[in-house]
Amino acid sequence: HHQLDKNLNSKILFNDLRSSFNIDDYIHGHNDLVYDADKRKFSNLAYPNTSKFTLHHAT
Repeated sequence: HHQLDKNLNSKILFNDLRSSFNIDDYIHGHNDLVYDADKRKFSNLAYPNTSKFTLHHAT
């Protein structure tokens, strides 16, 4: 079973958002991505598992 490093994947996503769109974001609550200034949710992270792999899914 492959183990996904959620923190590492989140850091990669955040770095891309910051460098591409100048978005300062972070995880709040249960895997919600929010804007830093006003805490408005703009996405959600999910990590579904199967017997063969783990996925990183963002909406």
